[in-house]
Amino acid sequence: MDVTTASFQTEVIERSKTTPVLVDFWAAWCGPCRMLGPVLEKLAGEPGARFELAKVDTDANPELASRYRISGIPDVKLFSGGEVVGEFKGALPEAAVRQFIDAHIPNEADQLVAAGKPDEALKLDANHAGAHLALAEAALASGDIDAASTHLEAIDPRSDEAADADNLRDAMVLIRIGVDAGGVDACLAAVEASPDDLQARYDLGCALVGAGGHRQALEQFLDIVRRNKKWNDQAGRKAMLQVFKLIGVRSPLADEMRSELAMYL
Repeated sequence: MDVTTASFQTEVIERSKTTPVLVDFWAAWCGPCRMLGPVLEKLAGEPGARFELAKVDTDANPELASRYRISGIPDVKLFSGGEVVGEFKGALPEAAVRQFIDAHIPNEADQLVAAGKPDEALKLDANHAGAHLALAEAALASGDIDAASTHLEAIDPRSDEAADADNLRDAMVLIRIGVDAGGVDACLAAVEASPDDLQARYDLGCALVGAGGHRQALEQFLDIVRRNKKWNDQAGRKAMLQVFKLIGVRSPLADEMRSELAMYL
């Protein structure tokens, strides 16, 4: 649809609150605009398109061009919820435009993962990286390492979820140690029976990672560092760094425990 300054509020801002709107700022004299326009129109007209296309002639609507600081065309901006949530400039090839759309507009499978329904998402897209990551995290939380491994192996190493998948794989090494040691209750009993046994304390920390007790796990690993920072090739420190990656290296808990760790190094 062609949009003017007068209709922009209704056709773009308000409409984007229910459906993403891709706005193509263009002009008739612009060669790259004539190359990009048919690509955008093709994608907008495909079955299941997740956006509506609006075209703004910058020559006829200089107020809009000024408001959105259009300094060169084509300039494409994606509106959602009444705000610009993504943009690109120039006549990108179709594959690059598809990549932009996929990155900025959730599809049905994405929405199911966000709603906590990764199993249903996989019915729509068997290779959905976000769904496999969510199911791997759930499997680890329940102690099912084999299922977690299966889901992690299904994640494309080129996906946005690849780094998180790598962190989970590393964490699985710790979790498996805790499982092999008998789980949290058995490891806790071992520490209570022999408080100076650093291997028992390490096993307990690993078991706590698998149970989702990240703070308690970090406290066990920190106690190992406090007692003997060189024990087992600095295993306590290395385990803490791995948990930091698992929970987010700049998360409040990681920042707090990193400061504690620094006191003993």
